[in-house]
Parts: sequence; C-alpha cells; structure tokens
Amino acid sequence: MKFTILSLLSLLPLGLEAFSPSKISFTARQQKYDSETAISMAIDDSVIERLAGIKRSYQALTERLADPDVLADSNLLMKVMSDRSKSEAVVNAFDEYSELKEELDGA
Repeated sequence: MKFTILSLLSLLPLGLEAFSPSKISFTARQQKYDSETAISMAIDDSVIERLAGIKRSYQALTERLADPDVLADSNLLMKVMSDRSKSEAVVNAFDEYSELKEELDGA
C-alpha cells in the first residue's frame, strides 16, 4: 500500500498501536473508499458545460496555431500561445475526469 506523509501523520494522535497491520490495512481501505467516493461525486451540469466550453476554446486556439496569419505575426502568436497555456491544465484535468467517469460508468 502507498501512504502519503499526511495519511501517516493523521495516525499519530492514535498512538503507536495505530501502526499495527490491521489498523494500517483499514486506513488504506478507507482512503481508497474516500478517493472512489470523490471520483464518483457528480459535477453539476453547468460546471460540465463550462468545462466543455473551455475545452472548445482550447481546441480553437490550438487550431489557430497552425494558421499562417498567426504564425506571421509574432505578437499574435505569443498571445494565442499564452491564452492556450492558461487553459491547458484545466483541459487536461477535465479530460482525465471524463476518462475516469467513463471507466466508472462502464464498471
């Protein structure tokens, strides 16, 4: 089992007996349950729509990077690249969420 420092530190107030194999096993199962619950929580439809809109904008900016007019204008190219990079982390997280949701729905 993989434990984070915070999960191990959360056991410290329980004393050394908390580190017995049965307690660690229970804690690991609880953490797994907590993470599954967090993944399965429904995101409001308006949030999904907003994230989908951000993804569409990201894809449009990606397409603009191939536009000869954008490539010819260094200032415009920098602006498009900057705008695209601002939403990249959100799009990647949304893609990961979507993949996990599909896996969960298929299970």
